[in-house]
Amino acid sequence: MALLSSLIQSAIAKGFSVLIMFDGGGLVHEYQTAAAQAVEHNVQITIDGSCYSACTLFADMARDQVCVTPRTRFYIHQATDHPSGNRTPVQYSPGFHIYIGPQPTEGWLVLDYDDLRKFWRTCP
Repeated sequence: MALLSSLIQSAIAKGFSVLIMFDGGGLVHEYQTAAAQAVEHNVQITIDGSCYSACTLFADMARDQVCVTPRTRFYIHQATDHPSGNRTPVQYSPGFHIYIGPQPTEGWLVLDYDDLRKFWRTCP
């Protein structure tokens, strides 16, 4: 997550957009903070590859700033509470939450471009 947060901060300072080709996820609260910063400063985000776990929450929270490509894949599962290890569903936006249905506690729910373009715009 430190890398995504740093990229968002650099984009804010220099007026750049951010390209995510792989993000393995991380701590939910850190991704929520990064999404809030991207929204507040209108940082444009291109996801062109694999977006796992908390990265998917980031994309949902910053949806107006995010575009996806045909190579984009989201990998969704329930969040892990640290340090207890308990799994809890991630709180996505209502329409997306209904679309994906139950979030797995083992393995991944994989969404491809055909799924994602129903919610995110396609990158130019």
